[in-house]
Amino acid sequence: MALLLVIVTVSQQAYAAGKVMYKANVRGETAFASWLREDNGVFTSVFVYADSVSNVVYVGIFQYTLEEVCDKYSCWEEQVPIMDFFGSKQLSKDELKIAKNLRSAALNTTVAGYEFISGDEKIITIAVQWDGYGDVQKSRLHYMFRTDTYMVKINTQERFRSADASGSIAGDINMDLGSSDYARLSNVRVGIIEMVKL
Repeated sequence: MALLLVIVTVSQQAYAAGKVMYKANVRGETAFASWLREDNGVFTSVFVYADSVSNVVYVGIFQYTLEEVCDKYSCWEEQVPIMDFFGSKQLSKDELKIAKNLRSAALNTTVAGYEFISGDEKIITIAVQWDGYGDVQKSRLHYMFRTDTYMVKINTQERFRSADASGSIAGDINMDLGSSDYARLSNVRVGIIEMVKL
């Protein structure tokens, strides 16, 4: 497993013709996983997203029960929130590792966040392991916007592979995540060209 490096190249140059050009190239890997569980009528939804482009991790945990609500015409179920946690942090180099061939990834970090139901700040330690499988797929996205005085081009290339993820959360919130319902690993390259006529 290789430690992911971010490559960012930025240049800005003013031209004699009265144009300013900005170029940026960003490259890095991402890891995503989500879980949905039900235990004695309590539903738990968890997601984890980490990337080396901005060296950041986002964690969301939402727990709820379902309550039947009726009017004079019909009945339906509504979610009754029990927990709604969101946390994020900047990662150090040793906290996220993603193999360049997208075969595996590992996240081990401590995240501070806010639990919106209780209004309390909480600190969790999260450990997730990804195991990629199947063929690597590719996608491309090209975007351009132009006016008489402005132009921007964005080219995105992505290589991605499906994955199984498992892990645990400990600290102020404790849970064994088990096997993920959805997970993937990807390598992203983004190129941006922006030009402004002065």
